[in-house]
Amino acid sequence: MKILIQYNSPQLITFSYLMIILLFLSCEKWNLDLVDFVEVITSDPIDQGGNSLEVIVYGEIKGLSSENSVEQHGHLWSSLVETPTLVNKEGQTTFLKKGNGAFSSTLEELIPGAKYYYRAYALDGDQPVYGEVKSFTNNSISFDGIIEFVSNPVQVVDRFEVDVMTTISNVEEDILIADYGIVWGTAPLPTIEEQRFLSKSSTTSDGTTITFTERLTDIQPGDNFIRPFLIIGGLVLYGQQTIYKVEGVWIRRSDLLGQSQSGPSVFSINGKGYLGAGNEQKEFWEFDPATNVWTQKANFSGLADRFATGFSIDNIGYVYSGQGGDLPSFVVNEFWAYDPQTNTWTEKAIFGDEGRRAASSFTINGKGYVGLGSHFLLENNVFRDFWEYDPPTDTWTQKADFGGVARYGAVGFSIGEKGYFGTGRDRATPTRYDDFWEYDPQTDTWSEIAKFEGEARSSAVGFSVGEKGYVGTGINSSFMSEKDFWEYDPENNTWTQKTDFDGLPGNSGVGFSILDRGYLFMGSLRNDFWEYVPEKE
Repeated sequence: MKILIQYNSPQLITFSYLMIILLFLSCEKWNLDLVDFVEVITSDPIDQGGNSLEVIVYGEIKGLSSENSVEQHGHLWSSLVETPTLVNKEGQTTFLKKGNGAFSSTLEELIPGAKYYYRAYALDGDQPVYGEVKSFTNNSISFDGIIEFVSNPVQVVDRFEVDVMTTISNVEEDILIADYGIVWGTAPLPTIEEQRFLSKSSTTSDGTTITFTERLTDIQPGDNFIRPFLIIGGLVLYGQQTIYKVEGVWIRRSDLLGQSQSGPSVFSINGKGYLGAGNEQKEFWEFDPATNVWTQKANFSGLADRFATGFSIDNIGYVYSGQGGDLPSFVVNEFWAYDPQTNTWTEKAIFGDEGRRAASSFTINGKGYVGLGSHFLLENNVFRDFWEYDPPTDTWTQKADFGGVARYGAVGFSIGEKGYFGTGRDRATPTRYDDFWEYDPQTDTWSEIAKFEGEARSSAVGFSVGEKGYVGTGINSSFMSEKDFWEYDPENNTWTQKTDFDGLPGNSGVGFSILDRGYLFMGSLRNDFWEYVPEKE
């Protein structure tokens, strides 16, 4: 056969050559290997695992020739990143050698209620191949955690210990509890990150109630918040909160340093207490309840060394009159102001011609009030007069006489805009009193209120905390020292007995308040010092 090729143009020549090449190639046989194009699919449906913290997810591998397989495959998941990878994930399942087909993974110990991102993967040689990212929100989980019982507090130094019985129930069977225990603190809803806690150990729930008792240390006076906790699937779960109140109790604080004192003067300023000038001692001390530390300050500058009366107004402390000097019967008429900022004493104006011992005082709206008391050498040696002190003018103004009979060794305190005097004794007889009186500075009048319900007494301790007054200790008409302690409620005009003073009985004690606590220093040549935690409404 002849092929006639006629060249009519350059373009035709080029085309002809191409046709000849293609015709030649078509006569050769191709022998290429099949190539795998691996495809990983993240399947849509998910199933519940063996418990609420397990989920079963699915995937599929495609694109492999029948005799080939991937080196590794499984699922990746995370609640923190939306695109989990082999180098950035929270969890991973690993299966080896698989060809085309479906597979499943069980995702375990998931965080209750968390949103998870997951996808299937495979290793084609050393190259990862990922499926589409999908997501689900895990089941939540609940339990009943209850503080069943808290024992009475046991004081250890200035804190308390209590035994707490706790039950944990209704935890789903086969759930792994990584940890459980009790957390507590002085703020509501304490957490294990912020407060003290006791942990037990890991366990797998069998569906029955877990009961355990632990001793909590470092329980604070006042309100304590306690609740159980579980750690499940990396999440801390908390049970029911219980408020445990350590109140109506006495706490022994650091003993007064220095020499023993009897009948010292006391007052409080800016969250600190001041005490001194008792039993022929000039020492004066500052107490910081936050650190439980006494710090010696400048010695008292006056002559009186015991049975003076003290109060504070606008960050200045005041000490009026008292008994002392060179003779036991010597009574001075002096008035001194103490400034804690400069740690100095300044003498101030006095009232009347004679001083007095064992007077009573309180403050209301920036004014000081002093009355009652006794004087050894005067014919009329007990008083019922009553005076008001104005610090800006350094002047005294006589006000209406006390409503009851003259006396000394009475207690005084103020609540709101009213002042209160009560108890005390007569100088000539051993008679003690149990009557109580309220003073209204707006009307300059005294009104008798409910009688003190403890035994009549003198040299008791009195102070106020918030809207309540407190009276206790002292000496009765039989010259016996008392330990009982009472709360006065002016709203209802009632007295309620509280926890007895926890120290040894005595007389000539003094009391004052700092913030929401009361403080008692018994004196009588003793140095023990006590804090009272009142009960809250």
